[in-house]
Amino acid sequence: MIIAHIEGATRICGKAQGYRGLPLRDEVINDAVNGEGTPAMVTAWQPTPEELAALNAGASVHVRILGTKPPPMMVGVGPAPEPAAAPAQDALAARIDDATDVIVRDYSGGKYSALPPCLTNDERSMIVRALRSLK
Repeated sequence: MIIAHIEGATRICGKAQGYRGLPLRDEVINDAVNGEGTPAMVTAWQPTPEELAALNAGASVHVRILGTKPPPMMVGVGPAPEPAAAPAQDALAARIDDATDVIVRDYSGGKYSALPPCLTNDERSMIVRALRSLK
């Protein structure tokens, strides 16, 4: 398994002891045994492609704990990842199209309204060149 960054991580443990460092999220839960306000820590792990294939083939998850007295623990599955964002070029094109629609609508006699502040200088230059080509 590969250590993953847990959403809302509050600290990284183990690095000072020579381990790779484990991002974790501190939580307070309502536990059936320990009651309300029980402190808990949550970490995230992602299987390698080989481990995922083994899990899909029915392999079990093994948890190794250092020491002789295991602490109470829960093992579960986190939420599915969000769909990947559109490629940067598609996002850039969409932002330029939106800004250009506003500017072209206001375009009059070679003057155009101020370019939206969300645009980078390169995006602004592209829009200005496109507007100049309209003359």
